[in-house]
Amino acid sequence: LQAADATIVMCAAARNTDRPANLYRLQDSLALILFQAASAFTSWHNTCPVVPDLEADLAICDEEIMHCIRISARHLRYCLEFFASITGYNALSTITELRRLQDILGSWHDLLITDRYLNKLDKDGETSGQLEKLIADAGVRKQEKADSFRQIWTEYNAGWAYQNIRKSLNNIYKPGSRK
Repeated sequence: LQAADATIVMCAAARNTDRPANLYRLQDSLALILFQAASAFTSWHNTCPVVPDLEADLAICDEEIMHCIRISARHLRYCLEFFASITGYNALSTITELRRLQDILGSWHDLLITDRYLNKLDKDGETSGQLEKLIADAGVRKQEKADSFRQIWTEYNAGWAYQNIRKSLNNIYKPGSRK
């Protein structure tokens, strides 16, 4: 969000004058802002690597780390959305993919909380048939979300971010875009 705050200051400077140099400064800063947000997002691969064993994945990627991944994905998405009028349609697919990741992680977290709550209701271990079914169902859906996360997390590496940010920036830096 610090990058977004700095951008707002730059945008105000670009709007308060008729000199096109200020707009170019904003465009030049945009690459840095987007790559910084992408780097913060993809750096979580060092903390939460995808390993062959899903249980080990989830042991390494604890709840707090998964939340941080979701926040950094949101930050990158917000940066792309904020600059959508500049980057054009090229950023839309990246925004959609990041939203999908956030939805998966959000649903996974909701199911984690649901699972904890249902198990707390069953503190004596004497579950009713209906409660037992709810616990099992929440566990299955939580596993599905974890599998979905694992599948797409392998794709969202530094190369993915670099390609998608470059694609988004192509609209700005194409020949003749600075008049």
